Amino acid sequence: MIDYINSRLNAWAAWRCGSGQSRRSPYPAYNLAGTRDAGDAPPRASYVPTSDLECCETDRCVVALCPALRLVVEAIYLHTSTEAQKCEACACSRATLYRRLHEAHVQLLGYLNDLAAGVDVVPHKIRLTA
Repeated sequence: MIDYINSRLNAWAAWRCGSGQSRRSPYPAYNLAGTRDAGDAPPRASYVPTSDLECCETDRCVVALCPALRLVVEAIYLHTSTEAQKCEACACSRATLYRRLHEAHVQLLGYLNDLAAGVDVVPHKIRLTA
């Protein structure tokens, strides 16, 4: 498990479930337009919702995963069921579940690096054979 990806997926899961507990940046951004019309008042601090942007990026990357890996990510991070139920939902053993989770973490890290470099993430396409 990659710790950075795990924390991004935990924030993504809270964002997807609408719990409203997605973290906000601890660094205040100052409302410069508000300082002009406020006279000598100090600038008003507001929090930049960086986690919303990060969660949108993470969501894009999760959608780009192949269906088997996406199913594992959604089962692990979005569902509050037992490990056995998650294995059953993903139709795999416990070892395969965690192998797929690790593979998903590696692919997500690559996708996030691609996004940071300006390369678009292409969703996984299901290949149909004739």
